[in-house]
Amino acid sequence: AKLTWNKTVGASGYEIQKLSKNGKWSRVALTTSTSYEAKKLKAGQKYNYAVRAYVTVNGVTYYSDWVGLFAITKPGTPTLKVSAAKKSAKLTWNKQSASGYVIYRATSKNGKYKKIATVKSGKTTSYKSGKLKSGKTYYYKIRAYKTVNGEKVYGAYSNIKKVKIK
Repeated sequence: AKLTWNKTVGASGYEIQKLSKNGKWSRVALTTSTSYEAKKLKAGQKYNYAVRAYVTVNGVTYYSDWVGLFAITKPGTPTLKVSAAKKSAKLTWNKQSASGYVIYRATSKNGKYKKIATVKSGKTTSYKSGKLKSGKTYYYKIRAYKTVNGEKVYGAYSNIKKVKIK
């Protein structure tokens, strides 16, 4: 995740701290830049940071107030499996740290994919795609999303899987 903030006139640099799971703040960086790239974060998680400017005059360091920032990482990419049934297809995938999943279908691998369902996260990691034509091949892909402050943050699409309907 990349954090950015506005330049503070006269600042010598910036201190960045991160809130840990145990509720303690710890310094993660000192920088002269107005951005910081947080690495080794888990997918689909919210991270809290704070940044403050500082200036050093005659060996004495003065700090501004803290400004809170947060970063939300995209959900992971589900691994999709599709199996054929009579006039339907069963989709299963591995659970991600997500609010839900969006399922897409097309009639050719490089064709136009249409959203066919949104499945809210929970214990469900499967979907039955019904009313399909026997003998026809369909292509599916899925992606996870996380809802943050009313907005959906989407992860990457899964690999495309094809299935010939029974």
